[in-house]
Amino acid sequence: MGKKDKDMIHVLGIATEQHAGASARAKVMAGSERLNSKSGPAEIAAWMKGAMDRLDAAVPADRRSAVRASCGAACAESNRKMIDRARAKFIKASSLEEYVAREKKKPLAGTAIDLQGEVLIWRFLPQSFSPPRRCFCGLMKGLPPDAAVSPTYCLCSVGFVETYWAGVLDKPVRVELLESCLSGGSECRFAVRVRG
Repeated sequence: MGKKDKDMIHVLGIATEQHAGASARAKVMAGSERLNSKSGPAEIAAWMKGAMDRLDAAVPADRRSAVRASCGAACAESNRKMIDRARAKFIKASSLEEYVAREKKKPLAGTAIDLQGEVLIWRFLPQSFSPPRRCFCGLMKGLPPDAAVSPTYCLCSVGFVETYWAGVLDKPVRVELLESCLSGGSECRFAVRVRG
């Protein structure tokens, strides 16, 4: 397990305590102390799958969403250079339509974008990588192809996408998860709506 994976697991504990309390954190993070530098992708993915089951059992739905959105926001912030590069490209465009048209020609690796009216549709295509993946998140790299994961896991991506697009557009956005690879979809799709 590398530092980035370790940091993301640590953020899960912090976010759980922040939104659901110390008791919930203890339940969700049970067994994380056994993960170490020798833990491989399969062990990490199995632990994360179990952590999501424990989160589902210990925390009400609204707070689970907040926990996972906080995790995604932290992940996006750790990738701030990517957001800043996209923001710089957006500033050079004369409109959102022009920006989307340019991004369609040369999208961020493993993504696709479309504009439907005033709604951005951003798609993650983890199966386009070689080797194909079920999820962009490194914590799920070792997930067996037939393993089912709680939809709670993917709420992290909602927080990531919200932080990313709020940074690119410099406006608050609302994000809805439309489809997820981990929940049986062929891609991860998000509707991004500018607020206000």
